[in-house]
Amino acid sequence: MLNENVKKFRRSKRILNDYDYTARLTIEPLDLIEVIGVPKDGLPGYTKVEFIKNAFNWLNTEMFPPKTMAILSDEFKKRVGLAKELGLENFDISMNVQFISKDGQSVWAYYVSYYNLADNIVELYIKFLDEFTSIDTSIKN
Repeated sequence: MLNENVKKFRRSKRILNDYDYTARLTIEPLDLIEVIGVPKDGLPGYTKVEFIKNAFNWLNTEMFPPKTMAILSDEFKKRVGLAKELGLENFDISMNVQFISKDGQSVWAYYVSYYNLADNIVELYIKFLDEFTSIDTSIKN
């Protein structure tokens, strides 16, 4: 288990210099401040405008599996509440997140978020993982 945690820590640190895009949001309320790094042509098949709109409206878009994002949204709220209860000012969350490309393919990304409760800011770093892209994982509705 220690080796897994060390690998996860190293991957989280590496993403700070090697990410596909980053964003800053307020925590409460959860509002987008800025997005940096989304290419002009967009990401997984979406235009830049579509991608940004969908990426930060994860409960009301087809770009993410709906049940998964509802669970993650609830989990984030619980973690922020717990951090406040414990008197933490900073914490981070890292995980793999499934995106659904515009053509219905499953595309995985590594997601790291750094929460600063004192400033009410969360910084997100996202790196798409080519090794998790597969033509055999199209999403069926």
